[in-house]
Amino acid sequence: MNSLDCVNVVVLGDRGSGKTSLVTCLIRGPSQTKVPPRVPPVLLKGEQVQTKIIDTSSKPVDQQQVDKEIVQAHFICIVYDMNLAGSQKVSGIVNWIRRVENLVTGLPLALVGTKSDLRKEKSDLEQEMKTIMSQYDQVEYVMECSALDPNSKKELEHLFNLAQHTVLYPRMPLCDTKLNFRPRFVSVLKRIFQIVDSDKDGFLDVGELKSLQCSCFSEELEESYVLEIMETIKRFNPKGVSSKGLNETGFLSLFHLIMQRGRTETIWTLLRYYGYDNSLKISTNFLNPHFHVPQGHVLELSSQGTRWLREIFLQYGRANSEQVLTWHQIDKMFSVVPDGEGHPWQTYCFPRCCATSATARTVDDASTTTTSSTYSYDSTSTVDIGMHSVEEDPVTLKGFIAMWNLTTLLDPSTAIRYMYYLGYQGKRDRTDCFTVTKERSTFFVYVIGPPGSGKSSLIRAFLGKDFKLEDDVENNKRSFVGVNAFEIEGQDKTYHLVLNEPPQSLILPLLSSADYADKMNMAQLVILVYDPCDPKGFLKLTEMFNMLDKKYRHVPCILASTKADHPNSLKHMSPKTFCEKHGLREPIRISAKNKTGLERLFTLAIETIKEKKQRKPRPSLLEQGWFGTISITVVVCFALFKYYNSSLLMLEMFPHRWFFPSRTSTGTLTNSSVSSNSSNSNSDDSTLSVPLHKLFASLLTQIQQFLPSTR
Repeated sequence: MNSLDCVNVVVLGDRGSGKTSLVTCLIRGPSQTKVPPRVPPVLLKGEQVQTKIIDTSSKPVDQQQVDKEIVQAHFICIVYDMNLAGSQKVSGIVNWIRRVENLVTGLPLALVGTKSDLRKEKSDLEQEMKTIMSQYDQVEYVMECSALDPNSKKELEHLFNLAQHTVLYPRMPLCDTKLNFRPRFVSVLKRIFQIVDSDKDGFLDVGELKSLQCSCFSEELEESYVLEIMETIKRFNPKGVSSKGLNETGFLSLFHLIMQRGRTETIWTLLRYYGYDNSLKISTNFLNPHFHVPQGHVLELSSQGTRWLREIFLQYGRANSEQVLTWHQIDKMFSVVPDGEGHPWQTYCFPRCCATSATARTVDDASTTTTSSTYSYDSTSTVDIGMHSVEEDPVTLKGFIAMWNLTTLLDPSTAIRYMYYLGYQGKRDRTDCFTVTKERSTFFVYVIGPPGSGKSSLIRAFLGKDFKLEDDVENNKRSFVGVNAFEIEGQDKTYHLVLNEPPQSLILPLLSSADYADKMNMAQLVILVYDPCDPKGFLKLTEMFNMLDKKYRHVPCILASTKADHPNSLKHMSPKTFCEKHGLREPIRISAKNKTGLERLFTLAIETIKEKKQRKPRPSLLEQGWFGTISITVVVCFALFKYYNSSLLMLEMFPHRWFFPSRTSTGTLTNSSVSSNSSNSNSDDSTLSVPLHKLFASLLTQIQQFLPSTR
C-alpha cells in the first residue's frame, strides 16, 4: 500500500510564461483579470490522496527557495510560452529539465504550453515535443492551454489528476516511453511467477491465477473469465499459453497487455502486495515489521509459520519419493531472493549443521562443492571458517524446519526477511508466522570441553550423522553448529536444540572475557564434555568449569562422559564426586559411535533448562554462615560437658581405678592414685577441671575468628 498522503506538484517556468495564470485558471476558471505575481499553494482533494499545487517565483532572489520546492516535489509541471521562437522555446524547456534532473533524478514531468489563443500560425510544435520526449524519458505528458479558453479548466483538472496517478502508480520504473519493459521489472515479474506457481511445474493454471487475483485484489474471478484472459494472451503471444496454463512468457505478455491499456494501478497493486516500492526494491518496512518482545519473552516460529514452511518444502520437493530437498531444489527455492542476498544459512555450514538423508542422495547431487563461510561471535570479532567441503546429502523436512528455528533464535531479522522473500503473506497478516512467547521451545547450548573429548562427534550423533574419527581434528579452528528437533517421551511437544561447539581457541575467552559476555549469556545450557580415558583432559575440564562457575553461575551445566564403549581411566579422580561438590547432576555416559546415552543426555538437557535453577555447591563449614558455626560449637561443647560429668561419676564408683593419665615434670606419663577421702577427691576434681576449661576457652577463641563482624 502507498503511504503517500499528499502529492506535491511544483509549477516551473520562465518569467512571463503564464505559470500563475495557469494556476489561477485551475482555481477560478477563465478570466481576463490581472493575476498577482504568485499565488499561494492550492490544495485539491482526491479520492485517495490530496494534491498540492505550488506556484513558484521567477525573481532571482527566490531561486534558492525554488530549488527547495523542486527537491520536495513529486511531480513537475514546466510551463512555456507557445508563441516564442522554436529554438528559444526548446532551450528554455531543456534548461528547466536539466535543472530538475541535477537536483532530483527521475521526477516525472509535464510540459504545458500556454497562450494558445495568441498563436497566429501553426508550427511544428508536435515534432519539437516528440524530440524532447525521446531525449528525456521522464516527460510523461504534453498539453497546451489558454487562460481564456472555457475548456482549459477541465483540461487542467485532468492534467493534475494524471499527475497524481503518475506519482502513485509510476510508469518510469516499469518501462520506457515505447512501453518496453525494463530489466528490473522483468526480473520482478519472474520472481512473482515462481512464487505463484505453487506446484512448481512452470505453469500457472486456472486455480493458481484465481488464487493470485483473490490474494492481491481481494476479488474472485470466474473460471470462464480466467479462460478468456488466457485466450486473449494466446492471440497476443501464442507461445505464452499451453494446455497446462500460462508459462513465464505468457505471464509477461499479460502485463504487456495491461500496460498497453494504461492500467499501471493494476500492476502496482500486485507489486506492492509483494512489498515493492517505487524503485522496484522490496521496502524496508515490508521486510522489517515491528514485533514487541517484552523482557523475558522470545520470538519463535508460530504453528502457522511452521505449516507454511512445510508446504514450501513439499512444493519444491514434490518430485522426490522421499521427503527431502536436493541441492538443485534448494538453489531453485532461494532463486527468488534478490540479487546479492545469497543463501541464508552459509554462516552455519549448511547442510552440515542439520539432519540430512544419505540414503536419498542422487547421482547428480553426490558431488562435493567448496564454499566459504564465516561464523561471527560479535560485531567486532569474526572467526573465518575458510574454504571447506560440505556434504551434499539431501536435506530432510525435519532438518529444514530445524534450520528455520535456528535462524529465528540467532538472527530473527534474517528469518523474517527470507520468509517474506519466499512469498509468505499470512492469513490474517504477514506477522502471524512468528509468535512472542515466554515458554521457549528452541534452546541454545554450548558444547565445551578439551580437545579430542568428542564434542563434534556428539553433535554429529545428535544430527543422526555417521561417526567420524577426524571430527574434533577438523573443528579445532572453527565453530560447529548443529540443530535438530527432539521430543521427550510422554510429552506432546517438539523442542529444538541448537548445539554450538566454539573454536578451541575461543573457549577460554568465551568463559572469562567480558567481550563475550553477551554471547555467553544467550546460552540456556552448557554441556561439558570429557573423555574418561584422558585424566589430563578432565583436569582441563574442571578448570573450564571453575571459570564458568565464577562468572556465569546462572547458566546451568551438565556433564557428558563420551566414549562409553571404552574403559574408564580416571582412577584417581571421581567425576561423580566433582559433580556432588559443585551441585551438578551425575555425568551421563554416552557413545557417539554406538548412539547410546544420547536420548538420556538431551532429555536431561531440556529438563535442566526448564527447571531454571542455579547450581548449589555442597557448602563447606565456612560457607554455612554464622548460624551453622554456632550450632556446631554448641554440639561440641555439650559433648565435652557430658564426657566430663561421666568421668567424675566413674571416679566415685571406682575410686581405685586409673582413668586419667597425667604428665610428670619430666614429661613421662604416670598413674595418679586417687584417695578414698574427700580431700583427695576434691583435689582430683580440681586437677581434672583445669585442662578442660582451657580446652573450652581455646575452642571458643578459634570459633570466634570465623564469626561475622557485627560492626
